[in-house]
Amino acid sequence: MLAYYINNVPLALATDSSVRITWYNPACYFDEIPGDVAMGIDLPVNEVNRAILGNPERFEKYSVKNDREFKNFEIRFSGRILFAGTLVIQSTTKDSYSGWCRNNVGNLGKKHREKFISDIPAFNQDITFENKAIYN
Repeated sequence: MLAYYINNVPLALATDSSVRITWYNPACYFDEIPGDVAMGIDLPVNEVNRAILGNPERFEKYSVKNDREFKNFEIRFSGRILFAGTLVIQSTTKDSYSGWCRNNVGNLGKKHREKFISDIPAFNQDITFENKAIYN
């Protein structure tokens, strides 16, 4: 059974709910940190989902850039976690919420996008070189 959770609180799904998950290997990318994505997430508007995600009629009034992000989102199948990350709701109607999910590696990539290696404090320190026979 497919289930969606936000902060370990289950969302109410339609009986025909499905999701497409795409996995990326970040080792194959040198110009960005890609994250796995879950696309085509559609949630029905009901009292359970409305309490967690907000009122879809007022979505555009309190959202930024017309999307909302919900951290600690999980997709589970028969209790096993298939995907964990941030649910991004891009649009709503009176009947549904529509969006996608970015995993935690994608969240890291988003956080560090457009940064240079010298912007990271750990790489901006002077280190004294010591000539040794064995390095750890």
